[in-house]
Amino acid sequence: MEPTPNQRLRIRRASPADGSAIANIKSEAFGPGVMYKLMHPDGGSETARTNFAKKYFPSPEHTVDPSVEIIVMVAELLSGQERRDPEIVAFAKWRLVKEPLPKEKWDVDYKITDEEIGEGSNIAGVALLAWGTGLADMEGKTTWLEASPVGYALYKKFGFEDVDVQDLNVTEMWSSVQGQHEDWGATSAVTLAGDLPKGHFRTDALAGTVKDRL
Repeated sequence: MEPTPNQRLRIRRASPADGSAIANIKSEAFGPGVMYKLMHPDGGSETARTNFAKKYFPSPEHTVDPSVEIIVMVAELLSGQERRDPEIVAFAKWRLVKEPLPKEKWDVDYKITDEEIGEGSNIAGVALLAWGTGLADMEGKTTWLEASPVGYALYKKFGFEDVDVQDLNVTEMWSSVQGQHEDWGATSAVTLAGDLPKGHFRTDALAGTVKDRL
C-alpha cells in the first residue's frame, strides 16, 4: 500500500497489541503462494493466527538466549492532519545476535534474520528493510535472510548476495501444479544455482554487509 499525499508512513517497534494485525498481514501477503496453501490448506485458522502472534511476542518466562534480541517493527500509515487511526500495513522481524554463536548452533539455526514484510515491493516494505539493514550497518554485522520469489528482487536492490538455495519438488511431493502467473523462483539465484527444475519451488538464502550496500 502506497501512502497518499495526506498520509505519512511511520516505522515503530511493535507491541503485543499489534499481534492480530501482524498475523493478518502475514496471511494476506503469503496466502496466495503455493507454500502457504500447502502448510495451511484451510487458509489459516484463527487459532493458527493467534499462535503465530504469540510466537512473535513470547512471555518473559519463555525468553531465551540473552545474546539474541528479537526486534519486531511495523510500518503504519497515519492519515489526516491529526495523524489519527494509524493502520499497520507491513512488519518485519529481526534477530540481532549480540554475541558470536558457537559453530554447532550455526548448523542448527541457519537463519540469523527472519525478515517478512508483507507486500515486499511496496514502500512500507522498503522502509522496514532500510531500517533493519541500517541497524546492521551501525552494529557492523552481516545481515542474513531467506527470500521467497516475491521478495527476491527487492533484497537484491539492497545489496544482498546469494549464498545458497533450496529447491523443493512440490509437484512430486504434493502434486501441486504451477499456475500461469505464479512465481516459483525461476529467476532467483540463477547464476549461483542454475535454472530451476520443473515442478520445483526455490527459496534463496542471502547475506548483506555494509560494503555490499555501498
